[in-house]
Amino acid sequence: MSEVPSSKSPEPCKETLRKILEVCRKKGNCTMELRAAVWLRHGGEKMDISPANFHYAVADWLVNAGLVKSDQLEFAAASLYCLG
Repeated sequence: MSEVPSSKSPEPCKETLRKILEVCRKKGNCTMELRAAVWLRHGGEKMDISPANFHYAVADWLVNAGLVKSDQLEFAAASLYCLG
């Protein structure tokens, strides 16, 4: 099985976010392809999305996407946790 390259650069993340935003604006469901892109390209096997770690994983993903500064990771995770 070939490995999917893990890209942590902001540009591929921004492209994925653009696609997610299009789906969201249409009030549609994300495709499995888009979900896989988020998971494999921007998260990977090390991304723990269990209920106890979900908010931290999302905040970490936002840092990798360049949308949150790395020194703000804990604040972003706590904010996401409070939002539910």
